[in-house]
Amino acid sequence: MICSSYPTSDLFTRAGWADFTNGFWLGGTGGAVFAWLLIGTLHLDILLPLVRQYHLFGA
Repeated sequence: MICSSYPTSDLFTRAGWADFTNGFWLGGTGGAVFAWLLIGTLHLDILLPLVRQYHLFGA
């Protein structure tokens, strides 16, 4: 793989920019869904007291 400090000319076309920005949309949506699943499945009422107790011991 050859790295260049200049972007390819495809990036400056409408189709190239659309392909580039699709990655941001996919990554952002995937991250939001993953966070939603984590929050929905974690039992924070059980975990938070354990974290507080661990923190009070100076760890």
